[in-house]
Amino acid sequence: MRAFLTLALAIVAMMCLLESCGESTGEATSAAPAVPTLEQAVAERGDPCDCVTENKESAAAFLEGMKSMDEVSAAELNVLISEAVLPCMQPSGNRELDRLYTQAMGGCVEFINLTEVMNEVKEEVLARAQKGTDSAKDKVKEAVGDAKQSASELLDKLKKN
Repeated sequence: MRAFLTLALAIVAMMCLLESCGESTGEATSAAPAVPTLEQAVAERGDPCDCVTENKESAAAFLEGMKSMDEVSAAELNVLISEAVLPCMQPSGNRELDRLYTQAMGGCVEFINLTEVMNEVKEEVLARAQKGTDSAKDKVKEAVGDAKQSASELLDKLKKN
């Protein structure tokens, strides 16, 4: 259960990163030479629109893979997610470069399609997490019911003796 919640939080965090891509907080000034530029981010990660397209395809493949599995463990989901997230989406450690790059991604034609696929992934993971929670609750209820019945049977036997 904890693994599903961690996974869900990771996907929500990725969605937040993607949602912030379209926001514009102004242009970076070139007054200070230490200020990162979009060109630096592109040199490190590649074209933002290529990244969006590739990640959309990867996320769609991840979603199809997840839907094709009847039961999937949290560990399996973690492996699938780690394989689905491409290097251009990984944080660089430089917040300003990451911000510039994600803003550029927000301007790409395929960006809305990527966010739609990521929303579908999030919904599927949350549905599976809920299903796992419901299944665990049902098992606990069964066990408690069986224990109550066993205890009742034991008391009946003791009363007869």
